Amino acid sequence: MRFLIEVDRDWAVSVSGPGLERHGRMVALDAGRYGRLPAPADGACDPEDPAHADCLRGAEAVREAYEEVAIRREPSDPRLVARLGRYLFDALLGQETWKAIVAAAGGADATVIELALAWDVRDNELHRMNWELLHDGSRYLAEGQGRADVTITRVVNADAVARELDGPPRLLFAVGAALNDPTIRPGAEAIGLLRNIQQGGRSINARVLENASPERLKRAVAEFEPHAVHFISHGEVRDGQGVLLLPPDERDQEAPQPRDAKQLLQLLRVEGELPQLVVLSACESGPAVRLLGAHQTAPLAAQLVQGGVPVVVGMAGQVSDLACRLFTRSFGAALVGGRSLVAASAEARRAGLAGGALTSRSVDWAFPAVFMSSAVDPDWCPVPAGADEVTPLVNGWISSWQVDEAPVFCSRTEFFELYWRMLEGDGAPVLAAFVKGQGVRRGRTRLLRELTKQALWDGHIPLLIGTNPGDEPPRTLAALRRRVEGAVVLVRRWLDLPQGATSQLALLRSFDPTRPPDDRLDPTISGLLGAYGEVVPEAVRIAFQEDLGLLAADARRRHPVLARGPGRVVLLLDGIDDGSVELVEQLHEQLLGDHGLGTDAEPVPVVLAFAYASRDNLLRQIAEGQSGKPWLEARELRAFRSDGEDLLAWEQVLMHPFNRQIMPGFSDKPWVFNRELDPQHWDRYVTRARDSLGGEPSVFVGDVFYAFLAGTEPGGFLKDADDETLIANLPRDGEPQ
Repeated sequence: MRFLIEVDRDWAVSVSGPGLERHGRMVALDAGRYGRLPAPADGACDPEDPAHADCLRGAEAVREAYEEVAIRREPSDPRLVARLGRYLFDALLGQETWKAIVAAAGGADATVIELALAWDVRDNELHRMNWELLHDGSRYLAEGQGRADVTITRVVNADAVARELDGPPRLLFAVGAALNDPTIRPGAEAIGLLRNIQQGGRSINARVLENASPERLKRAVAEFEPHAVHFISHGEVRDGQGVLLLPPDERDQEAPQPRDAKQLLQLLRVEGELPQLVVLSACESGPAVRLLGAHQTAPLAAQLVQGGVPVVVGMAGQVSDLACRLFTRSFGAALVGGRSLVAASAEARRAGLAGGALTSRSVDWAFPAVFMSSAVDPDWCPVPAGADEVTPLVNGWISSWQVDEAPVFCSRTEFFELYWRMLEGDGAPVLAAFVKGQGVRRGRTRLLRELTKQALWDGHIPLLIGTNPGDEPPRTLAALRRRVEGAVVLVRRWLDLPQGATSQLALLRSFDPTRPPDDRLDPTISGLLGAYGEVVPEAVRIAFQEDLGLLAADARRRHPVLARGPGRVVLLLDGIDDGSVELVEQLHEQLLGDHGLGTDAEPVPVVLAFAYASRDNLLRQIAEGQSGKPWLEARELRAFRSDGEDLLAWEQVLMHPFNRQIMPGFSDKPWVFNRELDPQHWDRYVTRARDSLGGEPSVFVGDVFYAFLAGTEPGGFLKDADDETLIANLPRDGEPQ
């Protein structure tokens, strides 16, 4: 149930809701360099009530609490947090108004009480206050009231209306640095939570754009058309307002420039449309790397809403902080579907408080905030239950392709970016992922399987060859021809398409040089067979183009989601190595080209995964960029770097348990790193982990990973992150604790 709390330019307060209308006023106290602070009206504080001491002492007491809680974020006395919350409660509401709100909500049997705060978008003195801390003298309002959750939202007077989505939400992470940059770590950690959110059989279609300069961001938004954009970048406060610092475009030599709301809106707008939702994770550097709180990003968030983004979420904290992790998880679950963001944020904050997140060391639990256009329904669910018909369809395809596996896939973002650009016709049509040395396990097969899954989410038609156990990779062109023919038959069955009656590959298989070519063959192929008396690579290339083009056309006609994709066939070929030199030469010289394996009208992008040990062959030339083919991009699959990339990968796997049997009681629970350790102990643990685990992704599939981590002392390197159990057991008033 929403209760609208409006504050005008003179700080007169109006509270309205079902069966309720009350009025009051806040006064202004001069807080020196902090400007004016809102205070309770004269006579609102009881001089006999010790809880009103700050209220009666005036600006000095409030300035002290505000500085330690909001600015330093490390209050010397945890009671200061509650004192600031009580002060704000007395200024904005007061006991009588709050009792009236509770009574109205109780009479309507409301499960959520939403306090929707609304004031002028330019009123930074109100924006910067931590209203999520509201405390009624006995508890924080966020702890709930009776059987109802309580949440605080910020409402901006704007026209933007949030629409319901009929498919999986497309979420773009716009990362203003490399993911392993330690100064954006608190925001980068959230990617591991949100990319792998699953709720009721639904999930998010996410992309990660590293080093998101203005030009790269604008291109990614135009190509991906995201429903939500999550900014993770450096940020700072200038003139009382939070700004994002995006890296410069490649042609610019300047340092990162501040981007305000107007500039961000220009980057996000495509053909007049803006994302439905923007998330701000602005990381400030200093003695402690952390995210700017909502009191710092509020003006920016409010301006984005006023500029046309229906909902903006300001994130804060890190995944090792229970309350902030819960807020992030609940936000992701609501984004997937079936629940409103307002209700999800209310439960998440209450769960964090119930789980003991409120400590003198962190007040970040109060800093995430939700900003909404006044035109947005407070019950808005991005994807209502039953509205998404695409996800069950794609999940069925993923099951048919057999590419959904554990553990959670992490890192390798550079390959995904190249892959997306390739499929969208903006990059090299052939991508090679290589490993130096035979027998080196760097996850090349897993990469192809993950790219296959991503292709299905993006509306494409992958042909995956050579990745299944016991699936001998093709070594010759004849073997590749047979494998592609078989893959097309399977894909047609999985997509519920008719089998191609005139498959050129099948007709080639039955070619007999002692007999005339089949009259169903393409005339050019027939001419080549007649001229050479055998199946030559050029004939195979044309057969590939004919069969794969027909597959793409049939798939687009059958499935609208593939027509929007735009439903390109993409070939993913694993297992090429030093024993496949003849096939590699034929692919390199005769089959592949500017359109991959396809034509200008119907491109067929190709991804090759190979390992090489020889010091002098074509594979080495390809790996070293000396193949002389501008249409080919080669990147090495290397070990996780020890500059933070390894830690991000390890924590993503820890947060998503996948095999109870590895170490029952430990491997079946989610964990996060304990970032509250002192630097000396943290460095000692990290050094030991790197010495024991190395940077190889293959460490996840054995027992070494969990055996080492389980051997660290409790309360040391790791913290329990079993959030789902906490929420499931969350008591309410009147229930046993």
